[in-house]
Amino acid sequence: MEAEKMNSINERLDELTGGNTTDINEALDQWENEREALSQFADENQALEIYNRRLRLTLDMAEKAISILESEAGMFISQKTRDRMQQFREQLGKTRNAATQSKMILDNAEVVA
Repeated sequence: MEAEKMNSINERLDELTGGNTTDINEALDQWENEREALSQFADENQALEIYNRRLRLTLDMAEKAISILESEAGMFISQKTRDRMQQFREQLGKTRNAATQSKMILDNAEVVA
């Protein structure tokens, strides 16, 4: 009976650790390390989510500022400035695309964790 229990425990250790440990203490150490890594990963993801939210807010504010400038001073804006505004809008599109992809990565990481 005791031998069956030990075999069951050893099989479970092999299953949990992929056969990378030799005893229960080593398996527990590995589990604690993995748990700590997952916790750190979650903290980093949360920080990235906050950063992405701030980035989107800043982009929205910049876009609104450009739109207000165009509507209120449109006929006084030089061609050079209009060209810069167009470059801004192009970069805004690329940055929003990157922010969306980043959010998708974070959302997928939360599902995995």
